[in-house]
Amino acid sequence: MAYYFNEREEQILEILWKTGNGFMKDILTQMPNNEHLPYNTVLSMVRKLERNGVLAYESFGGNCRYYPLLDKETYINQK
Repeated sequence: MAYYFNEREEQILEILWKTGNGFMKDILTQMPNNEHLPYNTVLSMVRKLERNGVLAYESFGGNCRYYPLLDKETYINQK
């Protein structure tokens, strides 16, 4: 299966590949170039990646910790 992501989606994946997992606040604070994107904008992209089978999450109370299902090497090799 071929995966194609826009720049922002790749940024989110890079953060999660680097850290292994993260809550939304972690993703928001680690966006490159000190971008302060709205929470709902980033959440929409994360949910899209989840629907596409690229991310999954674990629930902790009302918070979700996201982690990648797609390996970085697999993504790079399919480009």
